Amino acid sequence: MSEREEAMKNHPAGKGRVDVEEPVDETNEPEWVMDARDRCDACGSQAYYLVKMIEGELMFCRHHFLKNEDKLTKVSYEIIDESIKLEPQKAEAHA
Repeated sequence: MSEREEAMKNHPAGKGRVDVEEPVDETNEPEWVMDARDRCDACGSQAYYLVKMIEGELMFCRHHFLKNEDKLTKVSYEIIDESIKLEPQKAEAHA
């Protein structure tokens, strides 16, 4: 019996609910945020960059992200870069 279960057993509320932690997936497969359905907001090509800003989110293909990278970096609080998917050998090594 874990320490938490023991503490709950002895708690005045009786046998309260004990949250069980979900098992952690320890596979090395990357968790992709975007897939082939996500499109560049500039041209409609497949998006590989998700730019998160206070005002909202924008998605970009590699070409349009690199073209506007300086500006986007200044106004964003997070940039998710999944361009490694463009190079299958590196994506497999990343997994």
